[in-house]
Amino acid sequence: MSRILTWNIACLPSQINMFRNPNKKIKEIIDKIKNTKSAIICLQEVFDYNIQKILSESFEKDYKIYHSNETFYSLIPKNGLFIASKYPILEHHEYAFKNKEGIESFVDKGVISIIIDHEILGKTAIHNTHMQSDTLFWPYYASIKNRKKQQKELKQYLNKDNFKDITNILCGDMNDKYNYISDLCNSQINLTQMNEEELITFPYSQCQLDYILFNKTKPNYEINYKCLNSTENKLSDHNILLCEINLSTC
Repeated sequence: MSRILTWNIACLPSQINMFRNPNKKIKEIIDKIKNTKSAIICLQEVFDYNIQKILSESFEKDYKIYHSNETFYSLIPKNGLFIASKYPILEHHEYAFKNKEGIESFVDKGVISIIIDHEILGKTAIHNTHMQSDTLFWPYYASIKNRKKQQKELKQYLNKDNFKDITNILCGDMNDKYNYISDLCNSQINLTQMNEEELITFPYSQCQLDYILFNKTKPNYEINYKCLNSTENKLSDHNILLCEINLSTC
């Protein structure tokens, strides 16, 4: 069995974090992640340099770490994305969305990817993304329109030669509800495996915004999903989404 985790940990710097001071919660966040015993960890909103450093130091003994080394206007880590992998990283890639709206123009969202040799799936690309949210102080329709543009960019990115003919797994906060993402997977991006029923990853709106999507290129494994309550004590405003990959018994 191999487990994958995705979690938006809501770690904007404390000076601009309306949710809470992330530095006071990072130890609990790390403990929560480690208790899942996940082989792949994809985090979003690692937008604080001290948090990024603590995460790297906490996981580097047992995991290979990848995040962007670029900064955005030297204020926050670019894109806020972080991957930790129990498997050696064979390649890594990065893409910044060209389309941005509202205050999210200042966080430079995009995708980071690693390629690994997975014990069950073989050569596998793990993609971690965080897409346009329904931005505060900005027209709702403008956020939706921009997110659709980012989805087209994502489709082009996933069609790169580096990711062809291997297993692809897309993790992250896609900021769209379950039915829409299900339709998107079937109509636009070749990632058709997802949880069969909605799992509430964003309790404030009682909906799913976070996903782990597969192209399921092999018939010899099965995937099970579950959601862990992670909003207690303000660890985050998102719950953890996990999937477990097992060899099929069929």
